[in-house]
This record gives sequence, C-alpha cells and structure tokens, in this order.
Amino acid sequence: MKRSASTIVLAVVLLVLMGVATGTVAAREPVGLQPRELVRVGSTLFFTGCSEPAGCELWRSDGTAGGTRMVKDIQRGLPRNSSEPHGLVAAGGRLFFFAWDQVHGEELWVSDGTAGGTRMVKEIRAGTGNLSINYADDAVQLVAVGDRVYFPAKDGRNGAELWVSDGTPDGTHLVRELTPGGSTYPQLVTAVGGRAFFVSYVGEGAVLWVTDGTWQGTHRVRDFVWSTFGWRSQLAVLNERLLFAANGRLWSSDGTRAGTRILRQYPMLDDSRHPSNLSTVGGQVWFAAPSAHGNEKLWVTDGSVDGTRLVADPPGKPGSQIWGFTGFRGAILFSAPGPRWPSIWRTDGTRAGTTLVKGIDSSDFTALLGLTRVRDRVFFIEFGYRRNARLWLSDGTTAGTRPVAWIRYPEFTYDFELTPMDGILYFVNRSPTLGTELWRSDGTREGTYAVKDLR
Repeated sequence: MKRSASTIVLAVVLLVLMGVATGTVAAREPVGLQPRELVRVGSTLFFTGCSEPAGCELWRSDGTAGGTRMVKDIQRGLPRNSSEPHGLVAAGGRLFFFAWDQVHGEELWVSDGTAGGTRMVKEIRAGTGNLSINYADDAVQLVAVGDRVYFPAKDGRNGAELWVSDGTPDGTHLVRELTPGGSTYPQLVTAVGGRAFFVSYVGEGAVLWVTDGTWQGTHRVRDFVWSTFGWRSQLAVLNERLLFAANGRLWSSDGTRAGTRILRQYPMLDDSRHPSNLSTVGGQVWFAAPSAHGNEKLWVTDGSVDGTRLVADPPGKPGSQIWGFTGFRGAILFSAPGPRWPSIWRTDGTRAGTTLVKGIDSSDFTALLGLTRVRDRVFFIEFGYRRNARLWLSDGTTAGTRPVAWIRYPEFTYDFELTPMDGILYFVNRSPTLGTELWRSDGTREGTYAVKDLR
C-alpha cells in the first residue's frame, strides 16, 4: 500500500515522541570547546576554541580549569560571530595568528595572552577579504624565524608573495615581489638560522629560494626541472643547512647554488616514494628511505656524503613506513613495523643497537603515531579503524611501555595535537559526556582528564 509523505512524517514524529516519553532516545553528544592548533608560549597554552555565544576565538590555558579562558572576543555580532583564529605560532615570546573581523577582514594579529595585548598588527589588505593562503599539502601558514614570522599572503595589490613581520606595523612588509604581475605562491617556508628557505613551483618544476627578510637578501638557490617537493616531512635543519628530499635524492644546502649538493640517491619507485619523515635529533638527521623492494629502511646523516648511512632494516611489507623519531635517554625511539604488529623501536645508530621495544598487539589499529617526549617519558597514540584510539606511555623498555587510557578522535579530525608543557601532556580528546575538549595527562589513568568542563 502506498503511503503519503504526510503519513510517513506523522509516523516518524510519533516514534520520536514515544522514545522521549519512555527515555529511549539517545541524548545528543555535547559539541564541546573543539580546541585546535595548540601552541605553547612559555607556560601558557594557546588554542582556538568555540563557545556560545562568542563563537570561535582565541583561548589560553595554564592547565587548570580556572586558568582556561577566552583571551579576547575579536569578532562580535553579524555577519559572522567568530574571528576564526588560525595559523597560530610562537615567536619572540608572543603568539602570532590570522583572525577576521567585520571591519578589516582577515589580517595578521599578535597576542601576549591578555585582551589588551591582543591586537591587529597591520591592515595589510584593504577591505574585508582574506589575507592568508591555504595550501592543501602544507598546513603551516606562519613560520617563526627568530623574533619574526614569515608568511605567504595576498595584499590585494601584489600576487601571492612572501611577507615578514616583527609584530609592529613598520616591521611588517612584503619581502620581495618575485613574480611581477603574477604570483609566486611560496610554500614550505623553513627557518634555517636567521634566514628562511622556501619553495615555489613553475610548471612541473620547482625553485628553491632563501631570504633574510630584505629585498637584497632574497635570491634563487637552485631550479629543479622536475621535482617531488611537496611535504614538510621532506625537510630538516642541521648545522644551519637545509636538508631536503627531491627527485629521489637527499640534498643539503647552505643557501648558495655551489653549496647545494646531493648526499645520496635512492630508488624512485614512484612519485610518492622518496626519503621522508626527516627529523633532527641529537645532532643528526634521521629519516626513512625506500628500498628497491618498496619497504622503508632507517637511515641517518650528519650532513656529509660519507656520514649518510643505513642504520637498520626493520621488518615490513612494501609500503610500510617508519616515523616519529624522538630523542630519549641517549637513544632514538621510533615507530615501525614489527614481526607481526606495528611496534615501538629504539636505536643507538647501529644495526646491533636497533631493537624492538614493544609490538602493539591489537585487532583494531592502523599505526602508532604522535611520539612526543615529556621529560623522561614518551607518549604516543595507537590509532584504530573504528575511531578508537589509545594513549600510550613508554620509558624505552618493554615493561615500561603501557597503555594509559582509551581516547576518541576529535570531531572532524584525526589529530590529537599532543603538546608537552611543564611536564604534562596536553591533547584534544572527545568524550560522550563532554564533547571535544582540552585534556591533560601525567601518564596515569587517574591523571588523565579534561582540563575544564564547559557544559
């Protein structure tokens, strides 16, 4: 029998009302503060948080409920009730970020953690348009170089070019217009000493640049006719040189063409297989590089050709990855495949000294990520398929590697944003009773809880 739309709607309404009456309708999970972009400045943790009626604004926390509060309601009222702070970065003891208001649009802001000390740096782009540029493969928008920040921006007069700011109007300016009448789209901006390296793309190729923040001090380092630049994990800094992976090779550069050289060539099985996860730890750069069989091997370099060497070949199938290099008690902890399960390993830089710490035996996992050192311990996340995850702790031994607590992925993201501050780990977690909030952990189940309940 064919039923009308009104009959179906009435039936649904009756079912809902019956559920409410009998208490069988599941309560809606709270949204929570939804913190994101956790950044430490001294003993203060800054982040973007969303609350009613203020919307999404800049927040701060000292790790206590009383010390967790909104810094400033930058945008009030219509047309939208949020300034949406983003690109948060610490430089010179201050926080820099982008924010929007109905008078100036999106601009660069700076904060000392107080409402009075949170201000727009300069109106770079007239009107209410967007200043910042979002790249799909590079989420970092502001990069600290000493006390200044560099950032790609469109000011409405020039194309997408590199800018620099020291937090004052006079100290905020275009570095150099590299593409007159067009856009350079600078990406992968990286601090090396007091300078910034960055990459621009031309057709299928790429150009490596370096700048000291002045027109005269900005120059082209080297052109790459065909390049696989594209990920921040392909970059590291060692002894005021930029180490980077491109075209299946590991390179080193001092900012001059003559000083830019190849350290090692690796098998280029496809565009996605190249040296990756470069991490500077203990005066060396650790990284994963593909073998001819497709699995990754552990490598280390001191920045020289002779000092670039294979460390170990953890067991793994083609496509398996090595990541999370973290210095700990004179050794390096990292995540890599084990004989059966994703595992935590440690190495002293030798094949014999590369040993399995613990394999995480689970039927619902994908990887172990987010290795974060907090004083004499290392936290990490066991990621699961069904939006389940566990927070773990390790002291570098099998017995001392143990689960701390079950946690849930924050809404709309898989990033828990593990951030250490004053001996405590802070992270974003989602719970059925609180929603997505800022949490803290001292490594014990009892000491793992939400910093503040904003219900």
